[in-house]
Amino acid sequence: MTETAGTAFSYLVATTGYPTPTLSLSVGTLPGGVTFTNNGNGTGTLSGAATAGTYTITVTAASAADAQTQTITLTVKTAGLSESVPAFTSASTASWTAGVATSFTVTTTDSPTSYTTNVTHAGALPAGLTFANNGNGTATVSGTPTAAAGGSYPITLTAKNTAGTTTQVFVLMVTAAPTITTGASATATVGAGFSFTVASTGSPAPAMTEAGALPQGLTWTDNGNGTATLAGVPAAGQGGVYTLTLAATNSLGSAPQTFTLTVDQVPVITSATSASATHGQAFSFTFAATGYPVPTLTHTGSVPGLTFASGSGSATLSGTPKTAGTYTLVITAKNAIGTTSEEFTLTVS
Repeated sequence: MTETAGTAFSYLVATTGYPTPTLSLSVGTLPGGVTFTNNGNGTGTLSGAATAGTYTITVTAASAADAQTQTITLTVKTAGLSESVPAFTSASTASWTAGVATSFTVTTTDSPTSYTTNVTHAGALPAGLTFANNGNGTATVSGTPTAAAGGSYPITLTAKNTAGTTTQVFVLMVTAAPTITTGASATATVGAGFSFTVASTGSPAPAMTEAGALPQGLTWTDNGNGTATLAGVPAAGQGGVYTLTLAATNSLGSAPQTFTLTVDQVPVITSATSASATHGQAFSFTFAATGYPVPTLTHTGSVPGLTFASGSGSATLSGTPKTAGTYTLVITAKNAIGTTSEEFTLTVS
């Protein structure tokens, strides 16, 4: 409905239904000088004298049986002017793809066209886009959005001429191919809590996946928002290097990343703590240890006739024992994470 500023008007809202509906203003703010009245007979009256502008009003008709709503647009033009308040005729949303040049024209109606309607905006535009008021009731949004600009951008458009002002909430959507933005490696320790968040950019928010065997005790969780979490407590014996393939995927593509997970582990000596030999007969015993980085094994103590060959991850005690007796050695496994020692008893008969 269109009225003139400062001039009294009356507009009847009518309904049908049984029981007789009650009418009320449910959404919107009435302009100063205008009221809405429920007449008690299934009708309501919008009346008064308003200032120039465009107003959106939602009326609800409710009864015991149902409730229905109707949106009324009240346009109030400036008194003495044939020009009308502008109204937006272009869509309230538009989509761009990151890296692709695009242009969108915002349009309005006003009458006559000899009047000047300016279209402006409030709110942040995506990086790479510009807004130009053309001074003729239109505006142009154009440019090439950057990959980092993916997402939703609500802005407020304003169309203004001498008859009045109209606003519109306009949403720019920028779709962008995914990219993983976090580092390609991390380090955990056996027996200690670990958590690493893998993050990505892209719009729609990418789904996050992982391929490759994880150490026992760790799990992968896609958080549903373009991030994922690798977390848990690495189990004993899981020290080592794990090569994983991570991927961020949305409707515009997939971005893989080779990810290296290093699990450190304090050395643990895994070989027996005792052995038996016969003097005068050849003997050999291998000491073994786990851990990451791979530990070096050393010893203190000696057995006549036997030699100790130190090594990485293992060591060998060998030779021909010369003298019967009980001999105690201390075996030590050491890496950058820590040191473990234990006694080894050799009985020579």
